[in-house]
Amino acid sequence: MAGKWLLHHYRAPMGGPRLLVLFHYAGGAASAFRDWPTHVGARAETMAVQLPGRESRRGETPLEDLAAVTSPLVTAIAEAARGRPVLLFGHSMGAALAHHIAREGVERRAFTLAALAVSARRAPHVPPYERDLRTLDDAGVLNELRVFGELPADVLAEPHLADALVQRTRADFCIAQGCRWPVPPVVRQRLAVPVLALGGVDDPTVMAAHLKSWQAFTRGPFRLQMLPGHHFFIRDPLNVKRAVDALFAHAASLTGEALASVSNPTL
Repeated sequence: MAGKWLLHHYRAPMGGPRLLVLFHYAGGAASAFRDWPTHVGARAETMAVQLPGRESRRGETPLEDLAAVTSPLVTAIAEAARGRPVLLFGHSMGAALAHHIAREGVERRAFTLAALAVSARRAPHVPPYERDLRTLDDAGVLNELRVFGELPADVLAEPHLADALVQRTRADFCIAQGCRWPVPPVVRQRLAVPVLALGGVDDPTVMAAHLKSWQAFTRGPFRLQMLPGHHFFIRDPLNVKRAVDALFAHAASLTGEALASVSNPTL
């Protein structure tokens, strides 16, 4: 199960004292995090979520139903964790899904959640910036993606690649819609772990006030950090290092554990 839903990249060390799971943005794939193990080093075993309909799972139909991805992902993370603490990081749509999986994992007692990082995503009760992609035709979906800067020229040049991008993006946004909350949870329903919210200072779609609203979803320590760049600021290697170091530092704020702040220099 873990091998289908969670992937190692070839530079990712196997094993480690904790498990870090990375959730890609809408239309994206596990390869978006291929360089992250270099920055994580020996602090954790790093794995990336691979949803159906892309890369190693391109022969599968993208899933639009949140329930259809929830149980497999919770099970895969539990199997991969093997009792170790789990840290979840999600970017954009991936942040919404990571939060949902965090709550499900805790509720089902499937794994021990150590921290959650939500990046470039408004809190679940805040109206999203984008329109409902379920109501748009293919051209409309591509126009929405242009706002986020997620339109590679090589993909647009090939109609079949553009069509595949549209289909998986529409499916991913359906999943994100399922992660929405009408209002924040009451205190007893909030997560009891550190939550880190990250944003790009030049992102017009998710601003600091939107990110601060995530504080209503945890009883644990909350931290907001803005980084240089636009919506996809995590494509900058310096920002990846900043995000990774901030996550491990914030995860230690609840336990008092001293987590090394340097990456593995051998990677």
